Amino acid sequence: MRKDRAHRLRQRYAYTMNAVETRPQGSPIRLRDVARELEVVRTDVAVYLNKRTGECVVVTEDEAALVEGDLGRARIADLDEDAAAKIADVLHSPDYLCLPDSFEIHEWDIMRRFSESLEDEESARLLLAVLHRKGAFRGFLSELHAMGLRDAWYSYREAAFDRIAQDWLEENEIPYEDKPREGDA
Repeated sequence: MRKDRAHRLRQRYAYTMNAVETRPQGSPIRLRDVARELEVVRTDVAVYLNKRTGECVVVTEDEAALVEGDLGRARIADLDEDAAAKIADVLHSPDYLCLPDSFEIHEWDIMRRFSESLEDEESARLLLAVLHRKGAFRGFLSELHAMGLRDAWYSYREAAFDRIAQDWLEENEIPYEDKPREGDA
């Protein structure tokens, strides 16, 4: 990953994601907050959850490699000392668990299932065809917009991410609640 993209991610998420606030030990994490964190995950970006505090930390593949020494000590200057220490803690502490990766989330499959769930067979057929073309993600969103199905897609996607988060939390025996935050729509 390019240094400028890693820097933008660090600025945007400031290592600790704003959506998941540190919580008293033993109190449940909000399911929706964890599901939102899944949206950050990419093939080269992971999110780790501290199962005791609820803190989430974004770690890029390059940052992890730098901290682990895989890219040479010369590039460690790309990370400030505090960031490197935080990432090392995240990578080596048993308190931090990695959220599902992009392969486990499999957003393409979520798009396929959404398409197959549509009652309008012509819309379903068109969206499924788009998924097998070059630029599937962009084409899918473009077709959704043209069909007036963007809101339906985002609701479906949110529910899918909620299910993935719920399964992961249960598998890791992390208490959670599915109530929205005050002020959330």
